[in-house]
Amino acid sequence: MIRSTLGLVALIWTAATAAVVSAQENSTSFIWKPLANSICTNCAVQITNALNWPAELNRVGIVPENLNSPGCSLGTTYVNVISPTIRNTPWTPTGTAVECSLTLAASMTSPVFCITTKTPGAVTLSLTKAHLVSLAKAPSSTFTLFNLTSPLVVDLVYTTPGSLSINMTNVSAECQNSNPKATAIPGMALLDPKDFVVGPVNFVPGVLSATITSSSTALGSLTNITFNVISTSAIPPIAVMTLLSENARTNFNLAFSSTTGDIFITAGGVTSKASFDLARDVDPTFGLSFTYRGTAPISQDANFSIVFTNVSNPKSMLNALKVVSLYVKDAQRRDFAEFKDVPFAGPVPQRYDSSFNPYDLVSTVLFGVCMIVALVVVKQHGLGFTTTTCWTDLVSISVVLSLACGFVAYLLWMVHPSSTFVFLTALQYFFSTNMIVALCFHWASVLRLQLFRKLTIKSPALYWYLFILAVLVGCLLTCLIIFSSTLDCVYTHPVTGSLQQRSLSAPVPAANGNDVLDSLAVCSMNGYYMLLALGLIVFTVFLIALGGAVMIKGRKLMLDDALPIEAQAAMRKALTIFYCIIASTVVVYIISEVIYIASYIISKKIEDNYKKSQRVPSSGANDEQRVSTAIWYLFTVWLPQCGPPVLLLFLHYSPNQDDERATSLADGNGTKPSQDISTPGSDRMGDLTLFNAHNVTQSHRRFLNRTATFLEDSANKLHVIVKLKVPEGSLIRRCYITLDYCTLKVPTSASGGHLSSTALSSQHPADVVQEWKFVEGTERVQSQEMEDPQFRSSTLGMVNVPFVSVLSVPVAGLAAHTLLRFIVHAEDEETESVFAPILEFVTTPQAVMDATSSSQALIVRAADESEVTHPELQMPRRRHRAPSSAYAAKMLMSSELHVTTVLMDSIGPEAPLNHHNMGNIIRFFQYEPTNGDVGLVVEDLKESRFCNLIPRQFLECLAVERADDVDQAKLDLQTFLSVKKDRVDGGFYNQILQTIQEEGDYNLTKLWLEDRLQRRKEYLSKIRKNVQFLVQRDKQKLYFKASVDKKTEDLKFVPVNLHVEDMLVGPQDAFVNEAKLRSSLDVHTYDFTTVGAMAAHCYKFKLGGLMSLQSKLAKLEAKQEMTDLPWDEPSRHMDDLSWDIRVRRDVCISQALTALVACFVRKVEMAVQHADPHVGEAMLVQWSEIGFLFQVESLLSTHGNEIGMLEDMTVALDALSNVSFRLVDTKDKPNSRFSFRKKTVSSVSDDGVVQKVQLQEMPQPSPFRYTVTVQVQCGDFDLPKKLAAGGLVSVCPVLFTQGINEMQTIANNTERAKTELQDVINMKYLLQLETYAQAYGQWVQEQSMRGVVVNTRDDSGDVHKYLGSLRVSIEEAANSLVKTKRTDILTKSSDVSRQMGGGRVTICKSAKDRTAMSVTLEQGRLLMKYHGMGIDKFAPTVAAMRSKGVRIENALKNTGKKQFAFNKLQRYAMPEDYRCPENVGGSGNIS
Repeated sequence: MIRSTLGLVALIWTAATAAVVSAQENSTSFIWKPLANSICTNCAVQITNALNWPAELNRVGIVPENLNSPGCSLGTTYVNVISPTIRNTPWTPTGTAVECSLTLAASMTSPVFCITTKTPGAVTLSLTKAHLVSLAKAPSSTFTLFNLTSPLVVDLVYTTPGSLSINMTNVSAECQNSNPKATAIPGMALLDPKDFVVGPVNFVPGVLSATITSSSTALGSLTNITFNVISTSAIPPIAVMTLLSENARTNFNLAFSSTTGDIFITAGGVTSKASFDLARDVDPTFGLSFTYRGTAPISQDANFSIVFTNVSNPKSMLNALKVVSLYVKDAQRRDFAEFKDVPFAGPVPQRYDSSFNPYDLVSTVLFGVCMIVALVVVKQHGLGFTTTTCWTDLVSISVVLSLACGFVAYLLWMVHPSSTFVFLTALQYFFSTNMIVALCFHWASVLRLQLFRKLTIKSPALYWYLFILAVLVGCLLTCLIIFSSTLDCVYTHPVTGSLQQRSLSAPVPAANGNDVLDSLAVCSMNGYYMLLALGLIVFTVFLIALGGAVMIKGRKLMLDDALPIEAQAAMRKALTIFYCIIASTVVVYIISEVIYIASYIISKKIEDNYKKSQRVPSSGANDEQRVSTAIWYLFTVWLPQCGPPVLLLFLHYSPNQDDERATSLADGNGTKPSQDISTPGSDRMGDLTLFNAHNVTQSHRRFLNRTATFLEDSANKLHVIVKLKVPEGSLIRRCYITLDYCTLKVPTSASGGHLSSTALSSQHPADVVQEWKFVEGTERVQSQEMEDPQFRSSTLGMVNVPFVSVLSVPVAGLAAHTLLRFIVHAEDEETESVFAPILEFVTTPQAVMDATSSSQALIVRAADESEVTHPELQMPRRRHRAPSSAYAAKMLMSSELHVTTVLMDSIGPEAPLNHHNMGNIIRFFQYEPTNGDVGLVVEDLKESRFCNLIPRQFLECLAVERADDVDQAKLDLQTFLSVKKDRVDGGFYNQILQTIQEEGDYNLTKLWLEDRLQRRKEYLSKIRKNVQFLVQRDKQKLYFKASVDKKTEDLKFVPVNLHVEDMLVGPQDAFVNEAKLRSSLDVHTYDFTTVGAMAAHCYKFKLGGLMSLQSKLAKLEAKQEMTDLPWDEPSRHMDDLSWDIRVRRDVCISQALTALVACFVRKVEMAVQHADPHVGEAMLVQWSEIGFLFQVESLLSTHGNEIGMLEDMTVALDALSNVSFRLVDTKDKPNSRFSFRKKTVSSVSDDGVVQKVQLQEMPQPSPFRYTVTVQVQCGDFDLPKKLAAGGLVSVCPVLFTQGINEMQTIANNTERAKTELQDVINMKYLLQLETYAQAYGQWVQEQSMRGVVVNTRDDSGDVHKYLGSLRVSIEEAANSLVKTKRTDILTKSSDVSRQMGGGRVTICKSAKDRTAMSVTLEQGRLLMKYHGMGIDKFAPTVAAMRSKGVRIENALKNTGKKQFAFNKLQRYAMPEDYRCPENVGGSGNIS
């Protein structure tokens, strides 16, 4: 039941919906649709309808099917249309008739007769029977009405919608239904009036398109402006038109507000006068308004014109209208149509026919006068065109042609300005630059440069000259071709051309005036002149360089002592004139170039502004940004283009010209002067030269003569902060501190470099020191500052007086007995601003250096009355009152001066923590002997504190030697310059050039001598800077130089990767604590020193190492022949090579010496700390009697760069035989008063065994060059008598080398010569080792006879057996035809050296990979040999040491990678005992 009810409801709802839809479809609607979207005339409207004609006919009783029957007749069917209205204005016919048409759904259109009625906006369409038949068949239809005029008003909505109705007439009965009673109907209504569907008014304002013309384009004239307009909408007879320029209202008002006459509008051939009143209708803000008063509307798309009479053209293009806008509105100000920003027909600039202006007139006259002067000069002296005058002739020709081009260019500009000016000035530029080129080539020939010594047709100089000219011509032509297309824009274009008159008040443009520059900017042509300026800059640089070289040479010759006084005076005058001319030329050129560059920058802004706004700047608009035209002409035209050509031409001609000159070093008799000419010293050292009068040693005099030079070098100073500590209340007024220095007549004590405490007390201070030299002082500290609690000292009753000033203390390069004196000056208690000295503190530069190295403050106590050196402190204080006597006594007894160093600017802060500063490394291992308990092995790898100290001290000594080289170079230069030469007088310019040209080879030699002196000075300066750099590294405790830094220039004197390793072996219970470790006789210590190749890595190895260079030098010396010429080319080459050897040797020796000291000091510590004092004492006795054996094991290959490293190291080790050691026991020696407070420090241990190490150069003659003093705290025993008495320990350096890497494999399999080097080295040092072994054997016998224990090892007598086996291995390796890697040479030499108590050093290129393999191999061998480790445990133990020990950590420390630099191929190329475990091998050689 429910389902049936729901179904019925659904059925009813569906039926209702269908009925509604059907009703909507049958509803009648008519749409009024104008075809135009704006107000129009003669336009069409469509009436679209969906009327169901069959239904409507049936409704009135007419059967549609009967319409086609012959009996059916119809009258006329009238469709009555009443148009909608806008603001009560209907659509009206355009003209007299309206045309209509009917369009059916099938797009069939047929005309329909229609007529208008008396009712406004009413049209009746007459339809025939055929129309009805078609309408009855069509689902929809459209009526179109033509020739209508829309309402000429604007609104948003229709006032009335309009309607449509249909009437039929004379309908016969046959047309009706089948009702027999039907009769003909005379008239009936088919459709009652139905409103149109109109919607909103969709009219939009029309668009006007217009062109504007002017009857006159002259500036300042009256003109008629005609607007030719086409509008897309109709314009009604009464329309208000408004003309306006929205973005240029001022210019618009200037044109239309004062003179505008009538306005005429012509449309359809009919001209009407617009309604316009000048006083009423011109508004400064809203523009010009006028009303169209035509009799008919202006149809859409019809041409019409508007003419404005008597419009004013502006007097300046700046005020010219660019665009205007026209708005057409109705009376209610509703828009009909408009156009915006139509280009206005304003005035057009007129071209200048001439340009008579003062700037170009002056330019023409100036160029003409200079050209005449140049012609006169050239005519008087002629043109020789010889090889000697070629360049000067080219200069002369270029000068004349350059001036001629300038004269013609500016003359033509005044007569008829045009772009021809650009081409003429380009030609002038070519001749000007050619003048500079020829002049530079002339100077180059005068300076006797290599390419210019002899001029022929095939000379390279001539080809270079032609090449430069070709490049110059090519560049000029390219620029002209590129920029020629813009010349019209720059000069003649109506808008941008600079020759166009843009203002009646504008002056005529100058050729280089601001108007032309603005046009260049607007047309993007400033780049052309910028390129010319850049070219001139290049030539100016050459002019400066060569002109400066000529002046420098001339000045040096003028200062030559051999030059007569009269010649010197003439030369000075000539140089002065030459300098003035060249300097003025260069200055003028530079100013000109600067102005060009500044103008280019300004022009770029103008260019950018023009691109954005498209507005050409008016005349003078940018004058404030640019330099004035007068300045521009002065510094870019008159001075640079007229001055230098005439001046340089004037240089080349002199009243007395003689090209045939005698240029010989011989005197009038043809005799060569002697080279041994005594010349006065040229080093003026000021007051310090008084030291020369005293009887001091030659080495001391070297220091004294250079003191002033050292003080002037900033690299020679250390910056310190001083702090004064005085009793509280002792200073109640202001005070300050001054710093002086002086050098003693007698040297200071040799111990430590400090001034001995008795140096001043042994005699009166005036007899000890010479004159004190002031350095600088601090600021004056106010008393209230010192009373501040923050200045109170931690010491009870004391107060700190800090000074803000940082003093620069001279510390390097001074004599060893130089003193530094700090004087405290205090203000008098009664007289303000009167200061007197009250305290004196004296110390030495060495003390400052040592304090800096230890990163501690230097503390100096005040000098007492017997020690003071200041005169006012020595004499009774009469002039100034001192503080009260109690305070004075207290101050003298307890005052202190604290000197703290500050970080140098060039060093920077301490390095951040990274893998390079890991510090010391310790690793532990266990080993299993064949008998006994498990033992413990400790690897202790330490950085050496001497990595900076020894190179620094070596450089301090080296600075003296290299300063001697500087002095010798000075002397050689002075001796050479003292040779007298004949000179010929001439004009002032020829005086210079002749003097320079006569030098020839003499001049080349002098240049070389000067460069030789400069190179030595620079090297000496680098040494001094490096001293400070090393001091700072010590201060920052940076003792490590990584392998990646081996080529670093600042670290070249520091050894690479220097470490000292201890291997401690013993039972585990011996390592319980430090005390037991030291006292245990079961713990054995083995030391290993490892370092990278002691070579000059920074100088590379392109020419080999020191051995190759020394061999080359020896060959040159053997070939050298005696010659009369001083410093000929072979001699110069030999001297250069000798200097290269010297500086390379310095680097190598510094590194080798540092490694030696590190190794020896560790041996000393082991001797002093030995658990058995007798053994330790025996070690010291051995060194004192037979010397210290220093054995180096090299793993370098004889291939590639490592050959050079091996050569460098060999020479450096040979130099170590000139080094000795002195041991000083300091346990009972107090510190001097100049020592700085410091805790006991040690270089490589923590117990203070070695307290200080000092390298000194020995006075000559002496068997040793350097002595290293080692201050030792001996502890339980005294030094051997010989050492205690000051005896020296000599050094016996030996080197054994064998390459083990893949490079050695290549060397072994190539040529024999590559392996000969290691054979020669091994045999050479085998002999030295045998000599030492013989002395060692004799010493052992002597000690045995005395009952002295030499060595606890039971095989100590087997030294000679090992040595014999070593000889066999070396000889077999040398004589073998098939080269192999004889690693037994390394092991045997190491064993014999260690057996004799020698120092052991292992090296490879970087001391991290191959060295690690060798050291760990030796450690394993020692465990087997001395500690009972079985052969089966050897390989695992060594592998563990290599993968877990200190050596893999050292690789990480150097490269940041915890791996050795062996890839698989390199690993298998190594001997088996030297291969690293696979897990720690790298993927490539990163060493």
